Formats: sequence, C-alpha cells, structure tokens
Amino acid sequence: MNWKAFGAIIFAISLTVGGAVFIVDPTSAFTDSGSGGTGGSNTPSEPGSTEITGASGNCGTSSAKWEYDASDNTLSISGSGAVKVYTTSGTGGWDVESVERGTDEDKSPNETPSQIFTKGNIALTISGSVTIDASAFASLSIGSVTFGSGFTSIGASAFKNCKSLTNANLSSITSVGVDSFSGCTALSSVTFNSSSTSTTSTTIGSNAFSGCTALKEIDIRKSTMSADSFSGCTSLAKISVSGSTVYKVDSNLVYTYDGKTMYLCPPGYKGSSGVITNVLDSVETINLGSESVTYIIICRNWIPRMSLSTKSVRERHPRE
Repeated sequence: MNWKAFGAIIFAISLTVGGAVFIVDPTSAFTDSGSGGTGGSNTPSEPGSTEITGASGNCGTSSAKWEYDASDNTLSISGSGAVKVYTTSGTGGWDVESVERGTDEDKSPNETPSQIFTKGNIALTISGSVTIDASAFASLSIGSVTFGSGFTSIGASAFKNCKSLTNANLSSITSVGVDSFSGCTALSSVTFNSSSTSTTSTTIGSNAFSGCTALKEIDIRKSTMSADSFSGCTSLAKISVSGSTVYKVDSNLVYTYDGKTMYLCPPGYKGSSGVITNVLDSVETINLGSESVTYIIICRNWIPRMSLSTKSVRERHPRE
C-alpha cells in the first residue's frame, strides 16, 4: 500500500469533515452589472472566526473614512478630503483598517473592501466635508444614497450607471454635477431641497439625470437646471416648481419665470410624442434640449417671432 497516498486521503477527509471551504469572489463585491448585486454575505477568511459584522477604513485619503455595518448593509462615509474612485481591485486606494467579527475586533485584517461589501444594494450615506472624485461610485451596486450635514456638492459622473440605485435624497445638496446620476435606470425617487424657509438653491448640471427612465415626478422649486438635465427620462411627466422665482409651469410645460422661454417639456409628458399644445402667447424662445423629434408647437392664440433652439420644430397657428 502507498502509505503516503493513504495519509493524504485521510488528511483530505478530515479537512472536509472538520474544516470549511471558503470562496470569495472579489469582483462581485459592490459591483453593479445591472442586476442589482450578487447577493449573499461575506464569509470569514479563516476557520474558527465569527462572521464579519462591521468594518472601517480609508477612502483613498487618511482623512476620508468609511464604516460598514453588515446588520443593515449600510456604508457611511465621513471626514474630510477626497473620496477616491472605488475599484474592486483596490487600486483606487480604499483600504481596511479594522474588522469586527461578532464581539471581536481584528486590527490587522487581510480582507479588502471588495471582500466585505458583498451583499450589493448598499445603503450609502455621505456626510462631512469630503469631496467625491469624478466617477467615484460609477456602476456600483448602491441601492440608496443620502447626503448628510456638511456635504453639498456631487461631482461629475459620481453615480453614473448605478443600475440598482432607486432613491436619492439630495435635500442638502447645492450642486449636482454633469452626468452625476445619468443611466441610473431604476432611480424612481429624487428629493431636492423644497423647504419654503431655505435660502439655498440647487444647481443641476447638464445630463445630470439623463436616461433615468424610472423617474416620473420631481419637485425643483428651489433648483435651477440645464435644458438637458433630464433628457431621456421617458417616464418623467410632471415637474413641480411651486414657489420658484426661476420657473413657472403651465399645462405641464416649464417656462422661465417671465414666460418668455418655454424651457422644458417633460419627456414623459403625453404631448411630447409630437405635439405640444397651449404654449403661452408670451413665449419668444422654445428650448427642447437635445430631444431628436419633430414637434408641432401650437400656441393658444398666435405665434410671435421665435428663436427656436432645437433640431426640428414646426409651428402652427391654431386656426390653420
């Protein structure tokens, strides 16, 4: 008998019975391919250790910190300085300082953030005076994002193509960058500052929410936007501006406050399929953004001289 081979078999059996097999796929962690995450939870890297209940570390700079709570799948970012681009390979500079396993704390952990954030649909909270690098969280599996005290500006493409993101609370935000939420196709709820007592406003950048096809309604009474901020939001049918000193709404169409420019026709508004009716007589300029469609503009009584800033527009007198 080959005793060496026999010993190896016995050793293998003992590992199977008394040990455990741990498989970690770092590329699945916190990464959004459009399906909303990979599911499951992180498994401890060593036999005998308890499951990870929390962890913390740096976001690329020593003053910008992250803290993860596995009980409610919450990732909180605070501190100051730049939050670097998160990557599953760790090249973005995110690191792990400590890991909690039940009641024990491991101050020399071997895990990377990608081995900890394995559940997907992370509930993300950002506060403090941190800044977010361009594309910092792009395409990651984030379910919701809330911005707390001290954080006011969202950088370009910060959450672009986060396909699992369903709601974003931007009530404390004063600047939403170019393409910051573009391609977030599950985003159905966005909360902007709407306080009647607030003196601050939110500037919404070009294409900030372009392609957010689940978004149906927004309230931007304390905001200013670009004409293409909500381009491609095919379900967006209602925009509220009550109390705004920048815009007014008539028959679902958004105008500048003086009524001289038709600023936006919500992409999901029934009339935007080809006919926009009841345009104000005071209109001098019509802006339809980048929507490549032929519109028929029907004013209530007559059509003044217009400077049409769109690709293809036909104007028609209602009595024609």
